[in-house]
Amino acid sequence: MILKSYYLSEGAIQEALRSMNLESSNLMFAIDYTTANEVSTSSNNHLNGSADRRMLSWKTCGAQSFDGKNLHMLDPSGEILNPYQEALTRLGRVLVEFDDDRSIQVSGFGDAKTPENAVFSFTPENPMDGCKSFHEIWQRYNDLTPTIKLGDNPANLGPVIRHATAVAREVTGFHMLIILASSQLTAEHLADTAQAIVDASALPLSIIVIGMGDGPWDNMEVLDNQLPQRQFDNFNFVNFQAVRHTATKERKVFVHRIQDDNAEPVAAPCELDPTDLLFTLQILMEVPVQYECMCKLNLL
Repeated sequence: MILKSYYLSEGAIQEALRSMNLESSNLMFAIDYTTANEVSTSSNNHLNGSADRRMLSWKTCGAQSFDGKNLHMLDPSGEILNPYQEALTRLGRVLVEFDDDRSIQVSGFGDAKTPENAVFSFTPENPMDGCKSFHEIWQRYNDLTPTIKLGDNPANLGPVIRHATAVAREVTGFHMLIILASSQLTAEHLADTAQAIVDASALPLSIIVIGMGDGPWDNMEVLDNQLPQRQFDNFNFVNFQAVRHTATKERKVFVHRIQDDNAEPVAAPCELDPTDLLFTLQILMEVPVQYECMCKLNLL
């Protein structure tokens, strides 16, 4: 069973997940600090081969989605949210209810200081304890981001996923890793990330990548749909900018279904704005099926 696309409230979505016996999860977040957040990667000279250069030749900062600004730009007045702040805000509205121990591990990757095969913790004093709320994640992000120098190397999600699998081996229960990433992957990093996803399918870990900025996202679709070696489909990609663009249109479709197709009743008025609603559905839509597969494979 998947989440039906006519839930119009936060409460309805949460209740649907609970009805599938998915009442809690161990949440983990990872945030991309590569220079893909601010510049065209075509200017980087470290890429190997013409194929990688073509793949990363697009401007992957927010040329269209954030007026060409650094995706991590912090507005001193606090009136304008950057895409990461916006995504974290929207994620917090629903997902906080499914982290029962109020411990959310948050990592950064791709910055100039952290080795390419590692991540850094937002709570270095006690990484395993993590943040206690989405408010704390927000505060840590706002405090840390101005101190971080973006790294020149292209993003590699493999180390991020392997870090999460290590946690999933040590801590029992269902785990959800949400990666906020700003760029495509080189051929080498695509292969490494794909192998990490395959390896993670032996654990109760759902991996969700949210594409920040303008893309392109071709190889994220490859990871989402073309890894038959996995024990189950444990990966989902969500294009944040596409969600924002289509939210109003999709809202009309949902309402039309309810009016014309006799869909089951939902809360009224709508508790989520259209972008919140569609974003939540895109994030969570595959989770119930993944959870069911984990149970059948005796991973839970």
